Amino acid sequence: MNETTQTTTTETSVKTTRWLDDSKNVDKIFWALIGVCAVFIVVEPFYHKHPYLGFDGMFGFFAFFGFLAPLFLVFFGRCISLLLARKDDFYDAALKQSEDNH
Repeated sequence: MNETTQTTTTETSVKTTRWLDDSKNVDKIFWALIGVCAVFIVVEPFYHKHPYLGFDGMFGFFAFFGFLAPLFLVFFGRCISLLLARKDDFYDAALKQSEDNH
């Protein structure tokens, strides 16, 4: 490859902004989700539920479950990552050791 080809490929990259890069749009999505959740909470007492386990018929059960389940997953994932994480130089040390052996 010659030098001119390399410079033209790097110069043609254009930085484009996406819809979610604007914080106003992220705020719109956040408040829309809050609105949908509020509508579901208001409507919940007006329809008949068929609970399978009994406690899933309580008011707001699925809202609380929908909040607590991902919270638990994030917390559990953080605990697992502390157990399984390696130091930043873990692979560097192994590479250096293999180079010393050869």
